[in-house]
Amino acid sequence: PDPMPDAVPPVPKMNPLRTKQREIKERVMASTLKEIADAEGTGDQGYNIVFGTPRGGSSSRFINPTTEITSMTLKELDTFQRKLINATRDKVKGVKPGYGTSAVGKYQVTRGTLKLARIKLGYSEEDWNKLKYSPKLQEQIGRVLLEHRGLDKMLEGKLTEENYRIILSNEWASIPGKKKKVDGQPTPANVERIEGGFRKAINELKVSRDSFIN
Repeated sequence: PDPMPDAVPPVPKMNPLRTKQREIKERVMASTLKEIADAEGTGDQGYNIVFGTPRGGSSSRFINPTTEITSMTLKELDTFQRKLINATRDKVKGVKPGYGTSAVGKYQVTRGTLKLARIKLGYSEEDWNKLKYSPKLQEQIGRVLLEHRGLDKMLEGKLTEENYRIILSNEWASIPGKKKKVDGQPTPANVERIEGGFRKAINELKVSRDSFIN
């Protein structure tokens, strides 16, 4: 007799509601990160921007790497960030005396935040250090930070849009906090657009849930 064909595992069915929810979540993350990048002065393609680079410019007034940071491994980037801290010490408005900043990339991420992102993304320190600070990784890190600060709670209605925005201001200085003011940022993020994006996502999630229930 002919041999039995290899068993083909059934293709798992996609849950259309969860797929829709993921799409909505991705849209609000993308729109929020766009507002942050615009306010940080890095824009859509600012993956190689170092703190101290003027809006529309390509060089920092403090210190610049010898190669683009998107070409660096995270170990190499850490070495550069240490130099950046020294170069900016006592020169950054809103930062404590004796301190500097290590903010780099499209979302102006610091050394401490990169450590948090590594843990959240599940990398060992050894594997993390081998990765390059690519645009793809920077986008992943931006999304991880939004989630870490309570994105899902806000979308579930457990956190108000205003409170979530205030929490995000602890991550990005360009986002206005309680007083809707920022220090050292020539163009702060637009509160109405950010919170409006949150409300839109919440409404879309409610509509999607109701449509699948009915």
